[in-house]
Amino acid sequence: MSSNLTLATLLFMPRTVRPFSNPAVKIDVWDRLSPPPQPWPQPTVVMQQVHGHQVALVTEATDERLPGIDGVLTRQAGLSLVVRHADCLPIVLYHPSGIIGAVHAGRRGTQQQILIEALKLAQTQTQTAGLWEIWFGPAICKECYEVNRTTGEHFDLLAENQQQLVDYLGPENYTLTLDTRCTCHQTAEYYSYRREGQGVPMNWTVVTLEPPEGAKSPA
Repeated sequence: MSSNLTLATLLFMPRTVRPFSNPAVKIDVWDRLSPPPQPWPQPTVVMQQVHGHQVALVTEATDERLPGIDGVLTRQAGLSLVVRHADCLPIVLYHPSGIIGAVHAGRRGTQQQILIEALKLAQTQTQTAGLWEIWFGPAICKECYEVNRTTGEHFDLLAENQQQLVDYLGPENYTLTLDTRCTCHQTAEYYSYRREGQGVPMNWTVVTLEPPEGAKSPA
């Protein structure tokens, strides 16, 4: 392989994190520095994302964006769940019973408690004890997120969703990993709707429960 091809490959690799106790749960963050590949190379579920509170349980890849959906859950290893975001908060859920989830939490979705709705649906699928493990990805910070110029009101996506976790699960029933980078401050790395306006490309957060070695991914 040539040195130029090697460099190009490295430039377009996502930032990958494995924040959970199960290292098979992989989160890839595709941003300004590493645009997501098209077409996506593995079975994928992409949501329409209407800033609502509807959550779906999925078992297979979809050709179209799931209409009216802002959160998805699955037990299917090898199936990638996608959150597209350019300031909204991407949230990833994992439970040791084998369920993963991806949530798109903007201001309206947060006010409608999309995270709690996702946890409620996930709890119907979990029959064993174990801590919930949750990851908050890069999003707009409170300082950048002014929602009322007249009053100077700002909205804190991270704090509001953290409070919902405390209120719904109780602090003893989950662990939380935070990526506190601000998409609006750090536009050299991330796309930001607040900073760049309508038509801005999306960052992608993609979570996959990797299948055991030798197992086939879902079609």
